[in-house]
Amino acid sequence: MAEPSGQTDHDALALPATTSITNRLLRIIFGSYFALAILLTVVQLVAEYRHTEGRVNAEIQAMGATFGPGIANAMWRFEDDVLLGILVGMKALPTVVGVKVLDQSDIMVRAVGTILDQEGHPTLANPDGTLLALQPEQGLLTRTFGHQFPVIYQDERGQPRAIGKWVVYSNQHVVVEQVQYGFFLIFISAAIKASALWFIFLYVLRRWLRRPLMQLTDFVKHLDIANLGDQVFVLKDAGRHELHFLADTVNITAQKLHRSIGQNLELYQALKDEQLALKGLNESLERRVAQRTEQLQELNQKLAELSITDGLTEIGNRRRFDEVLASEWNRAERLGQPLSMALLDVDWFKKYNDHYGHVAGDECLRRVARVLADHARRAGDLAARYGGEEFAIIMPAADSSTALTLAQAICDAIHQQEMPHALSEFGCVTVSIGVATMQPDKNLIPTALTNLADQALYRAKSEGRNCVVAAL
Repeated sequence: MAEPSGQTDHDALALPATTSITNRLLRIIFGSYFALAILLTVVQLVAEYRHTEGRVNAEIQAMGATFGPGIANAMWRFEDDVLLGILVGMKALPTVVGVKVLDQSDIMVRAVGTILDQEGHPTLANPDGTLLALQPEQGLLTRTFGHQFPVIYQDERGQPRAIGKWVVYSNQHVVVEQVQYGFFLIFISAAIKASALWFIFLYVLRRWLRRPLMQLTDFVKHLDIANLGDQVFVLKDAGRHELHFLADTVNITAQKLHRSIGQNLELYQALKDEQLALKGLNESLERRVAQRTEQLQELNQKLAELSITDGLTEIGNRRRFDEVLASEWNRAERLGQPLSMALLDVDWFKKYNDHYGHVAGDECLRRVARVLADHARRAGDLAARYGGEEFAIIMPAADSSTALTLAQAICDAIHQQEMPHALSEFGCVTVSIGVATMQPDKNLIPTALTNLADQALYRAKSEGRNCVVAAL
């Protein structure tokens, strides 16, 4: 049998140990187990430490009743040797690191072992009465702590007399020494249980999971179209479990695929014939779609032009005016250039409409618009119908002088057309024009320029019409 073309790929996918599900399961299971074991061990250690610390404290508290009367008698009778003997005996106890006795004025009478002076510094007190300052130890378990007891003497009449106090010192090293054997047993127990559980799980997973999966992998690796359905996978494992169901599913799937191959070949040929037919239909459809797309693009372009063009005068409408004003305002602000605008109003247009009719009024507006369009020929200039008989011209990068010159030329050109206007003082159609020029900046808005031009237009009308006035 010929080696399948994908043999190398199958080997690369099946063999690397890093993809072993056994190892992954072991990592997951024992990662969780170790985390839980560490937590429980820490809890055990803390509990053991707290228990031992409480026991040490209880032993020290018991010393108050045991040694207190002897210390009181020795101090009352000034028996220094007896007092020293009691302190040395207490120092020999495993839970005690030092003892000191103070009188009522907090003056130290006698001390033995490691004690704390009045400033809290560790000091070594020798039986001969000498004191030696010690270097404070660093670490978590080096703190020295003391338990203080009053020195109470019962006189001959049974009356208690407070004649001083005595302090028993211990430290956390003592507690650790008391529990270190218990700590050792806890650690050893946790390590033995973890190791035993690790090897048990390792054996079980490799025996009951890894080996059957490797058998199944080896079987699937050698399958190809030529032998699909001819071989049956038999899991070499006693008893039936979930992997046997997986093996049965693989065998059934292989047989179904084998039966489907012949059907697929027939379907493939039929689809190939249909593909040729569809190719011709697609080419025809693509041509039709291309034609319709081109038509739609033309219509969209016309609609776009109509949306920004005044239907009567065929120049820009108010929407186009607002868009261009905002755009040119931003560009002039960015480049630091001036921006000019001229607002035009046909003089006494309402009287013209009433006298000559609306048809003549519409023709008058169209002729005015043509004059504006003929003069607004610089790159970026826009002539637009502002509303009713009002028109506007936007002149980017034009200073006041340039804008006034253009506006005056438009005013003269409309007057020279001599369109009859019987109700006008001039006998023909004229216009009044207001011109404004600004340097846009971020503190202003485009309507500021429109307002200036409108104020200039109002002044032009007030000054007799048929004239050009610049904004103040």
